[in-house]
Amino acid sequence: MVDFEKLLAAALDRTNEGIVRTGEDLHELIARASEALGKVSDGRLRLRLSESDIRRDGTLYRLYMVIGTASPLTPETRFLYELLVPIAGYPIRPLLGSSRGAEQYGDDISDRAALEQFLADLFSSPESPFVLTLAWLRRHPLEATGT
Repeated sequence: MVDFEKLLAAALDRTNEGIVRTGEDLHELIARASEALGKVSDGRLRLRLSESDIRRDGTLYRLYMVIGTASPLTPETRFLYELLVPIAGYPIRPLLGSSRGAEQYGDDISDRAALEQFLADLFSSPESPFVLTLAWLRRHPLEATGT
């Protein structure tokens, strides 16, 4: 006789294992990247990762860059990326936008190492929003602190 309860429990364990592990990797690496950004910017830049939607195919996260001091009254927040973490976990899918109702994705982020490389590319590219914003802050130190 089929034990439906055991089948369901096993399926839930497998499903939760992938999405939880991937979500933990995403949060940990974004926190490390945010810490580095804060150090290099004297606390004026940081990253914020927020769950924006729980969908049938996974959890959608939004990545923001927050510009301001450590405790600003009104920090400027810039949206950077949407990242879909599928129910099964990796690969993470960067959402680039939608056209005619169809979502368009960037290259899949296949595992933790690829996620680290994705962030490393953002931190090393001269066209990256992190690099461009940090360069602007260094050129305009008084305007960036609100003084």
